[in-house]
Amino acid sequence: MAEPLPPGSTKKIFVGGLPQNCTEQVLSNYFMQYGTIVDSVVMKDRETGNSRGFGFITYDSENAVDMVMAQYEDHRIEKKWVEVKRAVARELMPPGSATGGKGGGRGRRDRSPPRRSPPRGRGMGGGCGGETR
Repeated sequence: MAEPLPPGSTKKIFVGGLPQNCTEQVLSNYFMQYGTIVDSVVMKDRETGNSRGFGFITYDSENAVDMVMAQYEDHRIEKKWVEVKRAVARELMPPGSATGGKGGGRGRRDRSPPRRSPPRGRGMGGGCGGETR
């Protein structure tokens, strides 16, 4: 049975800023130079199937992750710099950051229009709906 990793250690990295057409094969081909890859995934939009611009690589050892992080500034896929971070399990993330990353949304702009304010001109006070007059 494998020993649990010390806090802060991980065998998984987050890769952000991927080129739009980046595939799992391209991602794996680049990062395999740092160690044996157990899993790789490019996250895709459920509706369109297009890349969401980020993915994950899982190695068989924390040493591979250390080597990737040591060269943080140098990672380029298809001539585009990509950001790498040590992945953090969702259950270990601080409250309020469950979505992580910039913006924190779940692709809302791709799914539905923004919420609009309720129509004005029906009296003065808020109310919570369901009121009868």
